[in-house]
Amino acid sequence: MISLVLGYGAKPLPVLDRILEEEKIEGIVLTDKNCEKEIESNLKSKVIFIYAHELSDSVVKSLKDCNAKIISAGGLEDLTNVPSRVYIKAKSYYVIGGEQNLRNLVRFLANLAGDKRNVKMSREKIEQSMYLAHLMGARIMTTHLGFYGNLSKKETMRRIVKNLREIRNRMKKRGIEVPIGLETMGKKEVFGSLDEIVEVCKRVRGTVPVLDMGHIHARGNGCLKEKEDFQRVFDAVEELNLNHYLIHLSGVKYDKEGEKYHVPIKKGDMPVIKLMECILENDYDVTIISESPVVEHDAVYAQILLDRAMEMMK
Repeated sequence: MISLVLGYGAKPLPVLDRILEEEKIEGIVLTDKNCEKEIESNLKSKVIFIYAHELSDSVVKSLKDCNAKIISAGGLEDLTNVPSRVYIKAKSYYVIGGEQNLRNLVRFLANLAGDKRNVKMSREKIEQSMYLAHLMGARIMTTHLGFYGNLSKKETMRRIVKNLREIRNRMKKRGIEVPIGLETMGKKEVFGSLDEIVEVCKRVRGTVPVLDMGHIHARGNGCLKEKEDFQRVFDAVEELNLNHYLIHLSGVKYDKEGEKYHVPIKKGDMPVIKLMECILENDYDVTIISESPVVEHDAVYAQILLDRAMEMMK
């Protein structure tokens, strides 16, 4: 269980309530005015996020004596008892705001809580998606793998491999063997670097990489600049002996922490035509899916870039 304690009247209050319900995450959203009445519920939480200027003395004392992981910003930072990197990430999600960042905050806190119920729900979502993919005849069911939270990268890898093997085996018994696509992720606090995805695919049969080029570019601080850079991406997955590549494509804004958000291809700095040249020169069998904010426009624009690359090669 997680708790979020915000200043009275904070705009995200109703949004966070809805996100908890949609994500099926056990949690409670309180204000600095009512948290004293709900202190027992609050103290049952494994993770407490606070963004309030002040709380009553009795609440502060109870929080200091509890065993929860506390992330407190906005004036009560001395209550924080997690590593600085965890504090910074959680605070950034809240301060930057917007529904997606608030959703990421809730997921991040749930991951910190290490709630087995949340892991169970994530498994169920993947299995339901695999079932639907099976009914539709889909070639791949794609998923994200989650945050590191307070776990080491090694422990996160171990848990993900274990869970994916269990999912694969359960679905195989049901006669469902749709490949599980593991998407490369753009934020550095999220499991899913290109090397990590390749390693999981080597350890878990029935999984394949999904190459989100914008994410790879952002996580590598703008690493995809030339045709040779894109070639290194394909080289990295060569040992998996793929005969088809699923690619996600969009522009992306990023900073030193990786991806910030998707933008249209023309507003990003990743040279998509270099990707097209790489694909054509190697005759790769690919499916490219537009993940741009202007989905249809950039799907057509990607086709134009492909046609332009073909003309250049004549």
